[in-house]
Order: sequence, then C-alpha cells, then structure tokens
Amino acid sequence: MHGTLSTVTGKRMATDRIPTIMWTALILLASAHITASMENTVEATSGLDVLLPCVCPKNEDHYLVWQIQGKVVDYYIREHKNKSNISDQFEGRTRLFFSDHNRDCSLLLLGVTTADMGTYTCYYKNPEYDESKVNLTISETDTRVNPTVAPPADKTAAFAVSGVILVLIVLLAVVLTVRFRDRRLKFQVVNGEPVTPSRV
Repeated sequence: MHGTLSTVTGKRMATDRIPTIMWTALILLASAHITASMENTVEATSGLDVLLPCVCPKNEDHYLVWQIQGKVVDYYIREHKNKSNISDQFEGRTRLFFSDHNRDCSLLLLGVTTADMGTYTCYYKNPEYDESKVNLTISETDTRVNPTVAPPADKTAAFAVSGVILVLIVLLAVVLTVRFRDRRLKFQVVNGEPVTPSRV
C-alpha cells in the first residue's frame, strides 16, 4: 500500500504543476496580445501636419515626454519650463495638447518629412511610468481623399477585442483545469480502487 500511495503522490505532485504552467503561459500570451494592440500606426503625407495620438490618465504629476530613437521630440514636465533638451530636428515643429484637466497627451507634428518616420513613444505617469507607441509612416504623395490631420486612433475597439480574447483565454484555462482535475481523479488508484474526491 505504501508503494501505491507514494506512486500516486508522486504523480499528483507532477500533475499539479501542469495547471500552474498552463495559467502562466496563457497570461503571458494575453499580455503579449494586449501590448501588441496598444501600438498605433499613423500614415501621413510629406509636408503636411500629423497628429500622433496618446491617451493618458489625468496626470497630477505633470509628466509627459515624447521620444523617437532616443531623441526628445517634445515634453511637458511641471518644473522644467526650459525646453533646451528638444532635438534640433523637432525644434519649433511640435504642439502638445496636454493639460491638467484632460486625458489627451497627443502630439501635433508640423510639416512632416520622410526623416520623421519611425516609432514614437509617449511616456507619462499612470501613476507609475507608462508608455504608448505610435508608428509614423510618411509618403511623398497624398494617397488619402481628404488630406487633413490624422485623427486619433480609436483604442476602444482594440481594448474590446483584447478584452474578449482575454476572457476566452481565461474560460479555456478554467475548462482545461477542470477537465484535467477530473481526469486526474478518475485515474488515481489506491488499493486498486478509484479515488473519489472525498478521499483526496
């Protein structure tokens, strides 16, 4: 009997790790999907102005910084009025919409050129430091019907899709965990008899 119990206990310990590993993998997958959906792509035409969207919480710390490839594009920091850190490439070509009363941390970039292409990062406090990325692509000719400032991307749809996927992943994990537990109980044997849940 002792040999049978130790075999069952050893198998139980090995199989108890599987749901934990499965949950960890599902959480990592969901977070990777949500992170990927947070990056916007904005298309612009050379010579025109473009709005790079960034929705941030009401920021009591008054901290907002836009960067691209280590270069400072523009920023708003409460006690840092001197903007001498802005890259020469963007000097006098930017406008921020940041204020204490709204959630708009967007950046208006004036007279874009192909040299402005790349991934811009909007850093803000939430209350910890957080970020949002915008990939800017620029064409030489206008391919849009109405060449105006690009509107902010609708993050609601991205969050809704991410939320649905996350719920489906959690439901799948719960179903797999329950099925795995039932299967494990069905095949555990002590003294030649199946173990019932009350004997576990």
